[in-house]
Formats: sequence, C-alpha cells, structure tokens
Amino acid sequence: MDWNSVQFNFTICEENISLFFNTIQVLSPKMIFQISAQLIENLDFAKQAGSDTFYFATTTLFEAVIALLISNNSAYAANILRQLNHFDFPQRETMLIIGRKFLNSLIDWQEPQNEQSILKIIDFLLDMGLTMQAKNFLQVYKTVRKVKN
Repeated sequence: MDWNSVQFNFTICEENISLFFNTIQVLSPKMIFQISAQLIENLDFAKQAGSDTFYFATTTLFEAVIALLISNNSAYAANILRQLNHFDFPQRETMLIIGRKFLNSLIDWQEPQNEQSILKIIDFLLDMGLTMQAKNFLQVYKTVRKVKN
C-alpha cells in the first residue's frame, strides 16, 4: 500500500469537506442536498481518515441540515438526517449524538409543533454546563421557528 497516496486522499477529503462547509450558506438547497448525499456515501472513508475528519464531516452534514431547514426545504433536510441516523456514533462522541438528536427533534417539531423535546435537549445542555452549545441550539431553533411561522 502506498501510504503517500493514502495520506494525499485523506487530505483531499478534508479539503473538500472544508470547502463544502464554508460554502453551504451560498449554495442552492438542491446543491446542498446533492453534495451532502455524496458526503454521506463517503462517510466511512472520512472515518478511516481519522476521528477528527469524521467529526468534521458529520458536523458539516449537521450544518447542511440546518441550512436546509432555514431555507424551508424540510424534505431534503429530513432525507439527509434519515441517512445519518443509520450511522453509529462512538459513545465518546456525545456532542454528535446530542446534535443528531436535536436535529431529529427539529424535524419532528415541524409537524405537531411540539417544542418539548427541543427544549429538553437545551435544558440538558445547560444542566451539563454546556452553555455555548445550548445557546447555539437555541439560536438554531429560533431561526427555524421564525422561518416556519
């Protein structure tokens, strides 16, 4: 095995994810969905690149879901999230687990508009002393709620 080419491929992977992350806000919802689908197909490759690359790829997909919700494209967002729900996150990646749970709660909230699950997650983060994450989640919720109302 040529380790130089493997390292090169991992570097390309990280650069592509970074490019996508930094352009999500200017891409069309359809483009966000298509790139997200490709990233999900290669998430195992990102996992092989290391836990940092996997974490970054996953949080980038979370940002894509949020951008799609804010642009009022819930179907695309739900599709991406449904695919992400098939991945097992290591227990040490609690923020990924909590983040995915939060996004699932946002998707679920849109139909009956029951915010209890969302608020429980935010309260949990506050109880754990994770105020920055709680503020970020609350801001995302407020932004999505504003779009939906």
